[in-house]
Amino acid sequence: MSLNMNFEEAVKYLYSNIIRKTFEDPTGKSREEIVTSYKNKDYEFILIDTRKKINDEIQYNPYVVIKRKNFEVEKGFYFVYLFSNRSKEPFEPPKRVYLSFGFAGEKELIEGLSEILRKYFEPVKEVFSVERIEEEIHSNLAYKKENHIFGKLYNKDEFLALPLDKFKEEIEFILNLYEIFLESIGVGKNVDWSDIIVKIKNGEFNNELNKMKVKIEQMMKGYYIKSSNTKNIEIFSKESNVYKIKKIIIKYLMHNKAIILTGPPGTGKTYLAKEIAKEVIEEDGKQINSEDYIEKIQFHPSYDYTDFIEGFKPVIQKNGNTANIAFELKDGVFKKFCRKAAKNKNYKYFFIIDEINRADLSKVFGEVMVLIENSYRGEKHKIKTQYSYIYENIDKSDEDPFKDGFYIPENVYIIGTMNDIDRNVETIDFAMRRRFVWIEIKTNYVMKDVLKGIFENKKKDSKLRWEITDEKIEELVKKLSEIAEEINKRISSEGKEFGLNEHYHIGPAYFGEIDIEKAIDEKSFKSAFDELWEYRLKPLLNEYVRGYENGENFISEIEKIIESKIDNNQKSNNNPEEENIQDSESLKNNLQNNN
Repeated sequence: MSLNMNFEEAVKYLYSNIIRKTFEDPTGKSREEIVTSYKNKDYEFILIDTRKKINDEIQYNPYVVIKRKNFEVEKGFYFVYLFSNRSKEPFEPPKRVYLSFGFAGEKELIEGLSEILRKYFEPVKEVFSVERIEEEIHSNLAYKKENHIFGKLYNKDEFLALPLDKFKEEIEFILNLYEIFLESIGVGKNVDWSDIIVKIKNGEFNNELNKMKVKIEQMMKGYYIKSSNTKNIEIFSKESNVYKIKKIIIKYLMHNKAIILTGPPGTGKTYLAKEIAKEVIEEDGKQINSEDYIEKIQFHPSYDYTDFIEGFKPVIQKNGNTANIAFELKDGVFKKFCRKAAKNKNYKYFFIIDEINRADLSKVFGEVMVLIENSYRGEKHKIKTQYSYIYENIDKSDEDPFKDGFYIPENVYIIGTMNDIDRNVETIDFAMRRRFVWIEIKTNYVMKDVLKGIFENKKKDSKLRWEITDEKIEELVKKLSEIAEEINKRISSEGKEFGLNEHYHIGPAYFGEIDIEKAIDEKSFKSAFDELWEYRLKPLLNEYVRGYENGENFISEIEKIIESKIDNNQKSNNNPEEENIQDSESLKNNLQNNN
């Protein structure tokens, strides 16, 4: 069947009648559909049925080619949606699809071509994988992994949940990539692919491909912002607790310009700080690459004023064949950051201080402490620093924003993170405290949302990612959240004997360390959790109660309770019919008693 449509109609047909239908059609009936669309260039979306007999088994692996109308499927470059689950009679619906960009051609001619081209498509790694397609996914397809330049994997559930407008954005995006590439290698209507491939391999297109890479980098900057925002919304929906906390944090950060996120270890404070900074930058719409406007450091006991604001640092001065060590006045990391922000006042800059209470803050900030306050920001509140007298005797550049004194620019936002249970850390005095808004991240409040985010990210890097469905992630989050709640309840109650309270709750980052590939399988969940307990949770609890007489008994009791909980869950899942019978009997007895 062949259809001619405008671009909008063709994309909708590709989405609804070809890809979604292929996911849902278990029959494996042979069919071929060609849809031609018109938008500046003529593109074809072609569904090709690939039923093959391999080792006396018929296997069904359909795929959809997206290409210029005048290109052959057997030769040249194109995008392809590869459906694959090695389904054999009786046919089952495909479980995943891989959007891939690659090529077909004579084996001897195209050998090594993908390795050459991947470096020019390196900028797409923010959205698409630049790794080879796994052998187990595509070993039975004509389109082999060696032909692959980059791609993106969708599980069936992920694709079926993809809105049409997002799918259309992706199609438009990949076609733009396609045209940039074809333009760089000078492809017209009559294409001699053999000649073009030889020229690429001989390096004759290197200059053109390098220019293409620069264009793709610019193109990806805008696409990555959209993709990044969508990803955050998918992981943290508007109904989630993390989303609500983020909005509260952003509100106070924009007003006060200095906040501290506090809470038990492992609650995702540092992750939240970076995500909030990125979100504000991207929503602002003016900055392209958010990482250029974020600086993250970690305080420690030896951190001081010379590291943070300014100080004399050793430098090597060469004089002919000799070299001497001298000391020069150098900007610290914060002053250097403020200098950059002062020169770009129309943009927001975020300075994240991890473990802010691990340093002596009065020694680190010195006289700059007062400038943290929102009401003391900007050039009109500049002050003389400890080493200002040195500047009086040297020529100062007109471009130096701090030539007459230091100030914290109004477009600098400071986010500190800390937990107050660490031993051997500095306390924060009231003079410093009042300059920050303090927001506590409570463990049980964010447990489910953060765990889900951790597992969504782990799924992307897993070899079994097509088996880690949304339902399995939800079930794993539920199990671990219940266990975490039980442990943290014991810490707050029985733990009082050892000086413990809710500040010692164990955060989701610890539980997120579980081996997800083992944990999603009901049969191996206990083994995965045992490893997590032995090497992550138990050592932390041991540290909490170290030196107390009954500490070991406290941990043993928690261990027994958790083991019992896991065993009961497994019995319940293994004997659903027995549980239903018990429920029916219970209901029957209740009805009899009521009557």
